[in-house]
Amino acid sequence: MATPPTHSSSAFHQLHDRVQRWVWQQNWTELRDIQEQAIAPILSGDTDVILSATTAGGKTEAAFLPIFSQLMRDRDRAPLSPPLPPLPSKSSTSAPSRLSSTTNTVASPP
Repeated sequence: MATPPTHSSSAFHQLHDRVQRWVWQQNWTELRDIQEQAIAPILSGDTDVILSATTAGGKTEAAFLPIFSQLMRDRDRAPLSPPLPPLPSKSSTSAPSRLSSTTNTVASPP
């Protein structure tokens, strides 16, 4: 794999290294604002988080990147839950396929 892009984001560095690797594989050079703002409070788990952004604004990843990170951190303490099928979407975004590739990347052995 090529050298991953440098992310100056503090939110990015809070993600599990395997989730960071998935972000690199998507060739993202930065996280979207909604993702930057959502990662820390979701990881803290001590507050409710409501995500609001335009269609294709990054809401799905804003929620799932920290969730997958926490699952990876907890996998040695509790069994990993089976992947959930994607929920139907009203829009034609590619979130289900992105989430499928995320699950495959972070859940498979290193």
